[in-house]
Amino acid sequence: SHFSSGWFHIMGGRFKQALEAFKKAHQMAPESPAWAFKYARTLAINHQLEEAYSIFELTIRNAPEDPWACIGQLYQHALQGEKHKVAALVTEALESAVRWDETESWYLAGVYALIEEKEKSMDWLENAVRRGFLNYPCLSEYDPFLENIRSEPRFKKLMERVKHEWENFEV
Repeated sequence: SHFSSGWFHIMGGRFKQALEAFKKAHQMAPESPAWAFKYARTLAINHQLEEAYSIFELTIRNAPEDPWACIGQLYQHALQGEKHKVAALVTEALESAVRWDETESWYLAGVYALIEEKEKSMDWLENAVRRGFLNYPCLSEYDPFLENIRSEPRFKKLMERVKHEWENFEV
């Protein structure tokens, strides 16, 4: 329930509220790499980098093969400007694990945007959209990790499609 609340706030750009919800989820299941990642990423959004880094590091030590832990490690290196470490850690196995999931693809797009790998960021963002990630406000405005690609023509073209899908979504 706390995770759902956090997700609701993240998708709406309410990062302080998301932080509290994800903190509770993480406290209830500290062994979960997914909850740890979402909490640490939200800490980073809220400019609490040192705490975020400590959670990313602990998670990768405890679950080195888990895709969430690996993406967390990538975020840490990207936030620290360590482009070469990101490149060294992205393996075919990780890409295969992430490619099927719209959310993990969106997260990987954020990693690449942070290190100015705009083409790779767009590839992953397009995959996220293909897989069903269609939250137009989140992508076009809220997600701070995508800021480096928002002026790209390819991003703008993708957002035209996402906006249309967002505004015409039917359940």
